Amino acid sequence: MQCTSGPAYSWRRLRTESPETYETYADMEPGAWTHLKVEVAGTKARLYVNRATQPALIVNDGGLAEGA
Repeated sequence: MQCTSGPAYSWRRLRTESPETYETYADMEPGAWTHLKVEVAGTKARLYVNRATQPALIVNDGGLAEGA
């Protein structure tokens, strides 16, 4: 699972500048729907996979706290 912010912060750029900071392992089943829940509060984001109670990825420095 990877968090990017394109076009300026591509996966390759984040992997080079901040290795493993914006990525983590997530257990997903090939060919099946994957439920993803993203909670954003200010500059923090929590990403949950398949209705898990604990986030698979937490981003604490999401940059802008406003926008779409």
